[in-house]
Amino acid sequence: MISLPFTVGTIAVSDGDWDLSTGWRPELLFALYDRDTRTGWAMGPYLELTVVSWDYEHVWKGCGMTAARYLRGGVGVALSAGIAVDSDTDDGDVELPTFGAFVGHRDPEHLPRGDIPIGLRVDVRPGMGATRTEVAVLVQVDVIAGLVKVALAFDAWSRRLNAKLRGF
Repeated sequence: MISLPFTVGTIAVSDGDWDLSTGWRPELLFALYDRDTRTGWAMGPYLELTVVSWDYEHVWKGCGMTAARYLRGGVGVALSAGIAVDSDTDDGDVELPTFGAFVGHRDPEHLPRGDIPIGLRVDVRPGMGATRTEVAVLVQVDVIAGLVKVALAFDAWSRRLNAKLRGF
């Protein structure tokens, strides 16, 4: 399954600073999903591109692995771990491990090859040496898959309406 979520939120750093953050975090998940119980598991790689602050102070580029759990009612949780590189610093390239957690709506039910994560994500990049620790609290929304889901729902609604109108 593919997800193409955008993220927006705030990042707090260990020296007391905070800043705005926007990003893109696509995933390719391989899932075991039971459509009868609407539960399952998924695991796969992710990519990350995160811009910290509007003046492009830091641009994190990274990758890693995500493990997701689909619960009843479209609820989903996910944990991830990876590595992020910031090559836009004065000190040269900075590489940090990244750990993340997601909770929210994750429903592969309506898209055969899509996962639609919409919820809250927390990412942590522990500082190493002189590098600051960063904690990001983000809203994650899969805009592209969300638009496809709305289009499919509209199509189903219009077909039902059309069938009712034919009955008159």
